Amino acid sequence: MKKLGNFIQAILILTIISSYGQNIINLPVGKDFNSLFDFSFRDSEIDFSKYNITGYYRLKKKARDTLFPGNISRYMEGLMEFEMQNYNASIDSLKRILPVFEEADLLILEEVKLLSMIYFYIGESYSKLENDIKATKFFKKVDSLYQSSHILTSVLRKNYRKLITYYKGQNNQSKQIEYLDKLLKVDSVLNANYKPIKHKSFNNYDELILIKEKKEIITAIQKKEKRTQKIIFFGSVLLLLFMVGLFLQYRKKKIYKLRFEELINEQKTNLIPHQNKSVLIEKKVNIPEEIVEEILKSLKKFEKEYQFINRELTLSSLAKELSTNANYLSKVINHYKKQSYTRYISILRVEYAINQLKINPTFRKYTIKAIAEEVGFKTSESFAKAFYKSTGIRPSYFIKELNKQN
Repeated sequence: MKKLGNFIQAILILTIISSYGQNIINLPVGKDFNSLFDFSFRDSEIDFSKYNITGYYRLKKKARDTLFPGNISRYMEGLMEFEMQNYNASIDSLKRILPVFEEADLLILEEVKLLSMIYFYIGESYSKLENDIKATKFFKKVDSLYQSSHILTSVLRKNYRKLITYYKGQNNQSKQIEYLDKLLKVDSVLNANYKPIKHKSFNNYDELILIKEKKEIITAIQKKEKRTQKIIFFGSVLLLLFMVGLFLQYRKKKIYKLRFEELINEQKTNLIPHQNKSVLIEKKVNIPEEIVEEILKSLKKFEKEYQFINRELTLSSLAKELSTNANYLSKVINHYKKQSYTRYISILRVEYAINQLKINPTFRKYTIKAIAEEVGFKTSESFAKAFYKSTGIRPSYFIKELNKQN
């Protein structure tokens, strides 16, 4: 019954308009008859094209001189095309009257309302044609017109819902909030000024539902902002760590370069510090002086003949080779070489490796493992570790820099 009533209302409006013709603006319905017709026509939900529309064509003829010439008839024609789902034809009809309104210096009340309806139905037609970008462009024009004129039209709420739905699909929450706020504001104006009018288009979305929807979007934005803040925080930490890493890498390369140059500039690398004989040696090592002298002499020969590159060398075997005991040998090495026996042998082997790498191009072509075995180490890992401990650089880096110079 409600649909039928709305349809009859639409017919009555058309009948009255067609009867009054050019005196239309003096009717009790007021100057915004197109808005009233639109309410009734759209809410009837009946295919208007199936009924006798002789009155509509009489309206086209008689209303030609009302408002802007021909605009009402083209607007009504555009609505008819829209109702018959001829959306391209509807767009064409409605667009033909746009310049008259858009180029006018000043629009009066009914003209602003008519322009708003034209924008909306062009947007609706594009929406039906699934051209959301163009549709949104005209829905925004409806909003802009309202913001500048503050003149309400029957399509304003629906227009805002269209914009909210579009930006929801675009996942643009800030725009959803913007148009939800505008819709709530329009609702407050409608509630304040049009309480006697209970129309379906004003009741589709209860104010509480709109507020709840707005809160949900705000909550989602806040969660997103928190996630963004966390990402920024962890991103900043990672960036800081990366920058620190770059600095340390740069510093490391600089130190490596200085250490390499120190090693390469020495005619013969000697990593073991020389120590002058002390007058208190006998008391310190608790070994007879002649034995100390004999061990030092034997160690000098041991170093000169590179006997330390023997991989099977041990403290006991070296003591036997030098005709002394392991205890005496260990004490002399600790006191005069300032190293433990194991460290002393490692340093000798690293010195030998460095000198060989500097003077022997073939030696530089060996793998780290092969070099380690050549100088007396049993594994490449123990060699690399001893090399770094003695020089502060890796053997691979030392070889690479040597090759660059040669």
